[in-house]
Amino acid sequence: MSDPAFAADPLRAQLASGARWTLGAHLARQGLYFALQIVLARLLAPEAFGRLAMVLVFSGFASLWVDLGFGPALVQAPRLEPRHLHAVWWLTAAVGAALGAAVALAAPAVAAFYADPALVAVVRLVALQIVLAALAVVPGALLARGLRFRALGAVETLASAAAGVLAVTLALRGHGALALAAQLVAAAGLAAVGLHAAARFRPRLHFDPGAIRELAGFSGYLVGYRVFEYWVRNADKLLIGRVVGSAGLGLYGRAYQTMLLPVSQIGDVAGRVMFPALARLRADAVRSKALYLRAVRTIALVSFPAMAGLWVVADDFVLAVFGPAWTDAAPLLRVLAWVGLMQSIGTSTGWIYRAQARTDWQFRFGLVTGATALLAFAVGIRFGVMGVAWAYLLRNLALTGLNFSIPGRLIGLRWREVLGGVAPVLACALGMAAAVAMLGLALPPGIPAPLRLAAEAGFGAAAYGGLLLAFRPRAWREGLELAAELLGRPPAAPGEAPADVARA
Repeated sequence: MSDPAFAADPLRAQLASGARWTLGAHLARQGLYFALQIVLARLLAPEAFGRLAMVLVFSGFASLWVDLGFGPALVQAPRLEPRHLHAVWWLTAAVGAALGAAVALAAPAVAAFYADPALVAVVRLVALQIVLAALAVVPGALLARGLRFRALGAVETLASAAAGVLAVTLALRGHGALALAAQLVAAAGLAAVGLHAAARFRPRLHFDPGAIRELAGFSGYLVGYRVFEYWVRNADKLLIGRVVGSAGLGLYGRAYQTMLLPVSQIGDVAGRVMFPALARLRADAVRSKALYLRAVRTIALVSFPAMAGLWVVADDFVLAVFGPAWTDAAPLLRVLAWVGLMQSIGTSTGWIYRAQARTDWQFRFGLVTGATALLAFAVGIRFGVMGVAWAYLLRNLALTGLNFSIPGRLIGLRWREVLGGVAPVLACALGMAAAVAMLGLALPPGIPAPLRLAAEAGFGAAAYGGLLLAFRPRAWREGLELAAELLGRPPAAPGEAPADVARA
């Protein structure tokens, strides 16, 4: 049975509708993205992906400052007025333009850091993405606040599709890393235009400094956390690019992105729906806890078997999907799959911090855990790319309990409740992985990698389904309920802007 607190929650219909549209859009967008990555991986050498990864370490840092934390602040603000929206739009637009110019001017320095002159053009093109992304902050926040996930998903999916076509076209014409950079710029520009149209928001020539001050308490700590956490998450790539070079970083980046794709997208789908919902339940710890635990169990139900399966079939997956040029990424993928398993539920703690308006806690805890990651990467790089991957895994394993117990205090949540909720799913996922491993040993040699992968994936899905039916963990029952809601219930009434937001 589901939690009584959740069953009686008036937000349930809105959450189901939001999850339906967000999940559908993500499946379409990420299916397209993954297909494009397969095509681009066969058109471009690992060095092209490595060059883009090098650039994104620096341009991504600049992107952190684009919304200054005001996007989430607009979503969770108890009371929102048009003056807040216009002030944030002009501020973020100005900051985005300044940051884009700064990144473009820094292009020679970035190229010199990596000793790769070809990076200059890539940096300057990617700088345009920062400018365009800043324009989408306010309309995107308005749609999220109004739980208008259908519009959000449609805009982002169409933008991604058009940008992907552009990238493949440029790759066929031999533009290398510039094709990948152009994909980012086109997606950002098209999304900015589409979000403004969907939110029906038009900025006015009005800037109220007081409106910015009213939101800054929440946003300030969030920006601080993002900045430090960004360098923590990219220190591994920075070190590999500097010490090993673009080829090594290309392999590591391919393994990392493959691991991150299901993890980040499952978390993104859930986070888009859960953050605004938990923000509305801020004063009710019981309902917040029930809703959060249900979401974590559901995420584990999907992500745990994906990561455990990826660990087992890494060699066949890399060879079948990306080709022989990427075979050295398979050992990295096997290690990073376990990182992905932990992060798939670990990143959800950010919902609690933000929904409870305690980004100060998130910032302080991030300083401590981030320092451990930097130390781990510094030690791991001594053993090459694989050493960094193992350092990443061991650091995540050591901090998993604290990652949940500290934000859990805000809603009365204990780490053992999270562990107890996901442990049955983990057991089923590991049982599935063991069965697939035995199948891999039994298959005769010489079978083409695509056929081996198809056999392993089909057998793994059947084994996992059988284990769930045999043991019927709570997450499985809740997953069936959610599936019924997504497929059987009519969508909630189209989301309009909340009543406390006047037409901007």
